[in-house]
Amino acid sequence: MKEKTVFLTCGTRGAGKSTYCKGVLKHRPDLIIISRDEILIELFGETELSPYGGGHYHAMDIMWKMVREHLSSDGNNVQIILDCWNGFPEERKHIINELRKSGADKIVAWRFITPLNSVIEWFDKKNRSKFNGKEMNKSRSRQDFSLFNKMAKNIENEGFDEVVYINPLQGVLI
Repeated sequence: MKEKTVFLTCGTRGAGKSTYCKGVLKHRPDLIIISRDEILIELFGETELSPYGGGHYHAMDIMWKMVREHLSSDGNNVQIILDCWNGFPEERKHIINELRKSGADKIVAWRFITPLNSVIEWFDKKNRSKFNGKEMNKSRSRQDFSLFNKMAKNIENEGFDEVVYINPLQGVLI
């Protein structure tokens, strides 16, 4: 039986989602990864775009085209890692609906439970040049962390077939 599975990364910015996905691919090169950030980088050289320019929408269109192409293929057991931002339950539900319409048989949430101090370290490294002081980075990362975790507290009830909790600091668990 052919099964088409999508693993959707779910976690706050700086949780290590993209890094984890790359690690998974080292162990499972048969998986297909589709990354919204990689599409943005390929198109625009960065992920931080003006919300008024339409770049994010263009990247999402390309992402969905890639998803549909892979899910419509005749290959056996297509498995896709979809690495894209989905901070709010409505966004995840929309993604789940689109994946079902596109032919996904099983949708698994990879729910990242990265400790706050690791997220703060990521924000500090990434944003050092954007802010005047470290405290602003910590404040922003704490706020982002708190908001995402509040918005994902009922992720098990959002329509996923399975939710897998991942702490990327424990290494790749496949």
